Amino acid sequence: MTTSPPPIKPVVLILIDTYQIGGPGKLILDYLNSGAKEWGSPLVAGCFRGPPREWPFREAILEAEVPFVTLRQKFAFDPFAIWEAIKVVRKYKINIIESHGYKAHFIAFL
Repeated sequence: MTTSPPPIKPVVLILIDTYQIGGPGKLILDYLNSGAKEWGSPLVAGCFRGPPREWPFREAILEAEVPFVTLRQKFAFDPFAIWEAIKVVRKYKINIIESHGYKAHFIAFL
């Protein structure tokens, strides 16, 4: 009797630019806590700029035991975040990109 290999889980990159847990953040957390890790390998990336500060959204993602990657920026529309995102896609071999918000949509599009 032969057994089939286990299915390959897609690696899903979720992009968002938020510090607080608002509507989209709650949606992402609900998604992560309701089986997302069973069918795929989620990874969340968020933009960070300015001086160190509290980041409740990032902390909630880490509490959900999902990796979080920081896309560093010097100012609000720093194109460096695009290159950071490209490196993340290549490093983690991302299969699917999901985005929330205009900045994340723009980065995902590129």
